[in-house]
Amino acid sequence: MTFREIAYVVLDVLLGDEIEADALKRLVDTSLSDTQPFSPEAESAFVAALWAYAGAPLHAPTLLCAVEPEDFYLIGALSGRCDNLNVIMPKGTAGDIVGARAIDVQGSATDCLHLCSELERVTMVCTLHNAAASAVRVAVAIYCATHPQISPDMSPEANSAAMLRAYETARKLGLRCEPPVLVSVQPVPVAASRMQSIRATGNRRPLRVAPTVDAVMRILTSPTIAK
Repeated sequence: MTFREIAYVVLDVLLGDEIEADALKRLVDTSLSDTQPFSPEAESAFVAALWAYAGAPLHAPTLLCAVEPEDFYLIGALSGRCDNLNVIMPKGTAGDIVGARAIDVQGSATDCLHLCSELERVTMVCTLHNAAASAVRVAVAIYCATHPQISPDMSPEANSAAMLRAYETARKLGLRCEPPVLVSVQPVPVAASRMQSIRATGNRRPLRVAPTVDAVMRILTSPTIAK
């Protein structure tokens, strides 16, 4: 099976009736590549396509929380689909981002994640921490295990905790492979190069805000703050 065929089956099984079969097939065919089916590019492309399919308004504020290297792939995937993309990042890590407005939250990565979960109740938040992204990672795990580039007798390698969980889910679904080996919690070199490629070269400074829902919402809703 090709990666798209595997992804369609896995997404259909894990997402259940959340997406109609025909629409799911179109999303898979238009967002996922058969030539480079590797996470996190694959999950970011699918989540961004699903975001558009779900009817996210083009001009409405879309919020994304970037605290992990994988999150920056999603920024790239969403920047061409959202007119008003806002990215909250931990204190001192925010910089100019192509196609998005950076919001420097005066707190830690944990504060940002906590804040993002609270913001989901009042505004549109796009994230890789959802069932759709997890399902794509499971498809990646199945593809890599059934199309090994090295000896099929060797244990597969997972480069993140999320991919490690994806392999575990795939094994529960019946995939026959050795338990994966976690080789790196964060693929820093790859993530760093991708982060650099999507950052702008201008001198626009990120907006600094307190780590509260009200502070972030004031930025998202204020007509006087230019993007």
